Amino acid sequence: MKILTQHIYTLIARAINIRGSYEPSEISYFFEEDLTSKQYDAVIPFLQWCHDNNKKFGKGNYQERYQEYLNR
Repeated sequence: MKILTQHIYTLIARAINIRGSYEPSEISYFFEEDLTSKQYDAVIPFLQWCHDNNKKFGKGNYQERYQEYLNR
């Protein structure tokens, strides 16, 4: 997955806001049924990378943060 769509961002942002965490094991149950398996397989490592590296993102920079993850 080359970009993080607005729809996917909205799903994971809600989960992050509810739990206050980027840890996939704490938030994935909020959105896992709304993603395809390909999307899920891209989002979970991204969130884990954010969590492990204390990288935050929001509405204004989620694309840039995802590109940073892809380019690491």
